[in-house]
Amino acid sequence: MGGLGTHFGKNVTLEELARQQAVEYLVNQAGRSRYRFGSRTNSPRLSSTLWFRRTHGELKSDFANQNVGSTANCRACHTQVEHSLV
Repeated sequence: MGGLGTHFGKNVTLEELARQQAVEYLVNQAGRSRYRFGSRTNSPRLSSTLWFRRTHGELKSDFANQNVGSTANCRACHTQVEHSLV
């Protein structure tokens, strides 16, 4: 959470209250399992997780759609994401 000014080349800095809430959530939800992903040399990508592949794998043609572009464009399909209604 300390590097949000350059998160994958974007500035996604949060206001302090939102940052604190996000940190609290992440700490409380942090997994202690063998299913972690990413490493020091390989950035973690949600799209590389087993969960993502299971829930979005059948949508490969949608990701090829010019309006969607890639798996990083969540809002193309999850239009209520700002309300946590994905």
